[in-house]
Amino acid sequence: MNPETRYRYDALGRRTRKATYGRHTGHTARSRTDFVWEGFRLLQENVQQQGWRTYLYDAEQPYTPVASVTGRGESRQVWYYHTDVTGTPQEVTAADGTLVWAGYIRGFGENAADISNSGAYFHQPLRLPGQYFDDETGLHYNLFRYYAPECGRFVSQDPIGLAGGINLYSYAPNPLSYIDPLGLCKKFAGKGSPAERARNYRSTGHVGGKRNIATTNYNINGQTGTADALSGMNTNNSPFLHTPADGSRKFTTFEVGHDRAFDSEVKIFEHIANKFPTTAKGRIDLYSELKVCPSCSEVITQFKAMYPNIEVNVTWGG
Repeated sequence: MNPETRYRYDALGRRTRKATYGRHTGHTARSRTDFVWEGFRLLQENVQQQGWRTYLYDAEQPYTPVASVTGRGESRQVWYYHTDVTGTPQEVTAADGTLVWAGYIRGFGENAADISNSGAYFHQPLRLPGQYFDDETGLHYNLFRYYAPECGRFVSQDPIGLAGGINLYSYAPNPLSYIDPLGLCKKFAGKGSPAERARNYRSTGHVGGKRNIATTNYNINGQTGTADALSGMNTNNSPFLHTPADGSRKFTTFEVGHDRAFDSEVKIFEHIANKFPTTAKGRIDLYSELKVCPSCSEVITQFKAMYPNIEVNVTWGG
């Protein structure tokens, strides 16, 4: 018989194994890869008789790989990923800077060429954020669906129906601005100005009308990043910041019509304050859809007093 690849999934729909059987292997797999997950994000793959690979991701962009660690027996090696604005890998280098993989990945994820300066094959299956290339089919595994990169569309209808958009097979209108790491619905890639990001979050239709969106670009101690938040208690879905735990809060709030401890601006400044020392230097540009309330203004004042060397610029509306 021709080679046959079989896939195994867990109760959450995550693929946990793929195994290929050849003409003469019978019930014994010719090759097998087992997958380990961290939530809905690929954490590790274990390839039969070849070793394992663990993926490390950007703290601010959770589907952007920054490095991987491979091992077999006592051997360990670290590889570094260089991505585009959406988090799609473009190059991988060894610890000494040697280029071990470079892809020519077109807008909708098709890889037109593999390049290596090391002279050896390097396993690099990551494509658009959340996607894993299967060489046996040419498709990308995108968690809840499979994706055909040559036509930029999914091969099956969206399992959440019209909640994911009016076109049940489309990936995103612009793959340089939007990603779909779960294979369910597009989300803004998180780049651009704070105001632009807020407008894109709002345009997806997945943010409640009574929730305020606040977005931030920062450059602190030479580290650039984004911090975006949604007002309310149960608004912790990526890419929005989690509500800070009571014991870790650094700033005090007060009621303005209602409790303001879960306002989006508060979440942002709590996040940054828990990330950097008070001696930090830099700049924060914050945008809020709504005018900053008196309680949040007081939090900003407290932040400035605690971080005198960080410039804070706030705009809203418009």
